Amino acid sequence: MKKILTYITFVIIAVGFFLYILFPSETVTTYLAYRLAQLAPQSEFSIADARLTLPPGLVFSEIDIKFQKNPAAFLDRITVFPAYASFFKGRMGVDVNASLYDGKIVGYADFAKTGKAGDINADFRVLKVNLKSIPIIKELARYRISGILSGNIKYGGPSFGAGKGSAHFSAKKCGIEFDSPVIGLNGLVFDTGKTDITMEKQKINIEALDLNGRNLSVSATGSITLAANFSDSRIKLKGTLRPAPDILKKVGAFFPQKYVRQGGIPFTVTGTFSSMNYSFR
Repeated sequence: MKKILTYITFVIIAVGFFLYILFPSETVTTYLAYRLAQLAPQSEFSIADARLTLPPGLVFSEIDIKFQKNPAAFLDRITVFPAYASFFKGRMGVDVNASLYDGKIVGYADFAKTGKAGDINADFRVLKVNLKSIPIIKELARYRISGILSGNIKYGGPSFGAGKGSAHFSAKKCGIEFDSPVIGLNGLVFDTGKTDITMEKQKINIEALDLNGRNLSVSATGSITLAANFSDSRIKLKGTLRPAPDILKKVGAFFPQKYVRQGGIPFTVTGTFSSMNYSFR
């Protein structure tokens, strides 16, 4: 009996070893990049390596994501485990744990089992991601933005950009650094920030945006209508600036005095990411 158990153990270890060594990493990474591109047609995915892990799952390394040919994000590592219960519902589900920019994204996604793009359901949590390091923010933002971001994202639909979703984000130690002074300020610092977002097809609705700092608080609502070229996406944002009294003394001359006396300065942002227009009234 001991010999049989020893033999079985040896076979299991040997099979596991050869599966690990002979695992078709290039085939798996190529196929996954192709499937992801189907789900997000304006994006490109490059995956350096894929390996088996225990409990049964896959580890993907160095995932480079581009959006409309521009660098969007780089993930050091993604671990994916099958969600077996989803198979009984005719779907293919996975539990995901990803590392990026000093933080993590964890959650669940499932897809139709068809060879087509299929529909998506996703529910993810974002944990302490460093905003300063994200390439797409550097690309789109006109100023240098920093902060630690957490939140959750839910999405469902035939493909990314064609369904419905919602998101809530909160951030700490937020900063905006200007290339040159704006209304006499070199930058802004916010202790906390939060936003609630809903998404439907090509429109993102900013239901609430609140930034709170010692020198300035901001509240706003609005929308972003996505364009084929993201830099041409249209922005409509309306809100109120509430500077602290000492800051208000420095910048008061830039605004109508009736707003300065009220302590709240209304503003609007319109235009596109490549050409924004600001007004204070």
